[in-house]
Amino acid sequence: SISRINIPMKANDQAAVRPDGKVVRGRGDSYRLVIGNDYEDSVRVFAATVPALPVTDAQRDSAYKATLDNQADDWRDAFAEVAKLSDIPGSWPLWTSLTVDRENNTWIALPGAGGAYSILQVFNPDGVLLGNVPAPPGSAGIFNGFWTRDRIYVGDENEDGLPIIRVFRILKDAE
Repeated sequence: SISRINIPMKANDQAAVRPDGKVVRGRGDSYRLVIGNDYEDSVRVFAATVPALPVTDAQRDSAYKATLDNQADDWRDAFAEVAKLSDIPGSWPLWTSLTVDRENNTWIALPGAGGAYSILQVFNPDGVLLGNVPAPPGSAGIFNGFWTRDRIYVGDENEDGLPIIRVFRILKDAE
């Protein structure tokens, strides 16, 4: 059998389909995003500048241990033989995740002191930066949630391990 594990804190390709059918795509090692009608063309390219942030030794150790601990018992030893702490990069990707809301705004997660989702940058459908939003507490799974115009619904577990749905409200300056 085969097991595939992503290296924590490594840049990767990401894409999201907007409600208008266009695709936003990019790679975390470059803050350059492409909006296209599909995965091959480009209607618009937009970019931003952010500093590269170092990954601390504590963050690297924690990420490696968490990845190792998440392996099934029969995979843990095999994982430890091929995956090394040194595989984890010494700096964060420039951005770690992307999604779009129901108004075709693109939301980008920037790493920082709070981890992979420390600051959220919001771009309008044309790729113009609208602003920065601090990531709310408990928002680790926010980019896997269901985004509407004013809410984000995220499947999670409570402290007893029971399933819950976290609801985050999107507030705009005018509200």
